[in-house]
Amino acid sequence: MKESLEEYGDSLFHEYCFRSVNKLFGIKEENMSRSLFLSFKYELGEVLRDVVSGFEGVTMGRTQYFTDCNHYGLGSRQLDKDGKPVEWQWFDETRLISSGKKKIFLSPVKPTSESSSECAGDVKMKRSRQVKSSSPPTAILTADWHIRPTAPVCRTDDFLAAMWKKVEFVLDLAVEHCCPILMAGDIGLKSQWPNWLLEEFIRKVSQKEIWGFYAIPGQHDLPNHQLNQWREAAIGVLHEAKSVIFLGTDGDGESEGIMLGEKKAFNIYFFPYGIEIKNPSDKNDLVSPPIAIAHTLVTERAPEEFLTDKARSAISLLQKFPEYNLILTGDNHKSFVVEHEGRLLVNPGSLMRTAADQVDHKPRVYLWYAQENRVEPIYLPIEEGVISRDHIDNEEEKDQRIQAYINRLSEEVEIGLSFEGNLEAYFRQNRIRKPVIDKVWASMPK
Repeated sequence: MKESLEEYGDSLFHEYCFRSVNKLFGIKEENMSRSLFLSFKYELGEVLRDVVSGFEGVTMGRTQYFTDCNHYGLGSRQLDKDGKPVEWQWFDETRLISSGKKKIFLSPVKPTSESSSECAGDVKMKRSRQVKSSSPPTAILTADWHIRPTAPVCRTDDFLAAMWKKVEFVLDLAVEHCCPILMAGDIGLKSQWPNWLLEEFIRKVSQKEIWGFYAIPGQHDLPNHQLNQWREAAIGVLHEAKSVIFLGTDGDGESEGIMLGEKKAFNIYFFPYGIEIKNPSDKNDLVSPPIAIAHTLVTERAPEEFLTDKARSAISLLQKFPEYNLILTGDNHKSFVVEHEGRLLVNPGSLMRTAADQVDHKPRVYLWYAQENRVEPIYLPIEEGVISRDHIDNEEEKDQRIQAYINRLSEEVEIGLSFEGNLEAYFRQNRIRKPVIDKVWASMPK
């Protein structure tokens, strides 16, 4: 019913436009083509090919003419001999066909004219921190936010306030640098969020004019750790609300074309939890060195013996997948960057300190400069003295008491005696009252 009403409303609007144009130009209705209001066949971002010349490019613009034809402006994904973008080429719709390649995914959140002016450098940045690079950052790299509705047992402060403060810090950083956020999984602690938590997160993201927020699912984001159930989780709601765009959910490890902060398309390969990293399958179509984003356990050095079947070292991944200029990983809550032959593996670590052993952890995100392929850590504000070990000390004290009791029994009771002999020895050494002893013997089988 809703769709029917919307279609009816569209038809009324088109009829109004039709008659207004008639009146404006003094054209009789029977002489005017109604196809002026027909929809376009292809969407912006689709990769199309001209059947006459063979020219192939991304649909960057569309024009509809009064003469009953649609034209498309195609931008080539290849650079000219000087390394500069090729000018758009315009073609009539009847000459174009789909190339069958994946659509370039444009950012869901568009900056307003005011924020675009800031991107161009007309407005002074909010932060005074000096950026070392002459070029603007391409993206913000992060992982393992573990958004949650309750405080960890180790925190003594207002944990939720601290959590939202860090979320807003990263969002503001994206606004300041006019670049998107790339997250390597586990945006939440659990796959299901209470409604109020979802609403608050969506509200905070929607208030910021960022270029895009792209993520892959981690195991904590997935019901039963199953990728095919991602739409049933909180991340499915975030995706539909366009607060965070989750990619790689089909599990094929193929790339998506992403328009990053430099308004340049990057081939990014997404490997969510449970999907093994693999080399790019479409090397001939790459316009720049590709990027891999994976949620898999990676260690800065060779993993400990008990992790050898679950984790891989950063250097081993860089050596195994030399096609990737950058590999962004999540799952390990420790932060590190490893470089090999000019290529990088970045593991941002957790956004929050949620365990007592993270007392020295410094939460951070990384600004990635694609032109130089380097990263700059940006440390998030934290408060000292808000991580407690009391719960661990209490557990250790309890364990010590239990162990002492076990040791006492082993010292006081001679293992060589019979069961009855052990009982008699225990009664004597602990001065058990006779009525209790009588009941114990009475309950013993004859």
